[in-house]
Amino acid sequence: MSNGPDRDTRLSNRGNSEQRTGREDKDRPVTENREVMDSDRLEQFRLSFAAEKLPRLPDIPGYHCCWLTTTNNADPIYRRLKWGYELLKATDHPGWEAASIKTGEYAGCIGEGEMLAAKVPIEIYEMMMTEWHYTQPLAEEGKLRSTLELIEQEAMKKKARLDIEEGTRQLGRRSGRAPKFDSTRSGR
Repeated sequence: MSNGPDRDTRLSNRGNSEQRTGREDKDRPVTENREVMDSDRLEQFRLSFAAEKLPRLPDIPGYHCCWLTTTNNADPIYRRLKWGYELLKATDHPGWEAASIKTGEYAGCIGEGEMLAAKVPIEIYEMMMTEWHYTQPLAEEGKLRSTLELIEQEAMKKKARLDIEEGTRQLGRRSGRAPKFDSTRSGR
């Protein structure tokens, strides 16, 4: 079985330094100041050990930063963009160039696998977190409380004994204002 002359030619040319160029010959010149301060580099180094799977995103005043998935059809990126999220561009964050997506729909954005880095104004973040983690759960607790009251009424009619724990009795009865969500820390 012959490997053919093309393979032999390639193998013989591997050592030929006239045909090979160094990587630095192909690098494009840097046109922007992308200098990372030593203190920033040290902070990035420290934070890299704190992240389990995804790097810790930069803190951006006035915004909540988080990772969004591109693979969840129930929570697509375009919907998050409509809600006020903005994808983070590597050009806007010195030190993140290595995490820049090189091609495709999200080229230039900070990404890791199928995840994209994003930011959302704190006001929008607080509104969404209050809805998702306070208002909606409280409404669901109210439904459970209504069902519990019906069960209690039926038990009383039948003179049956019904033991209800205190925590169950408190369903749907939160008092006070919605909590303030920790919007000062990036999505961790």
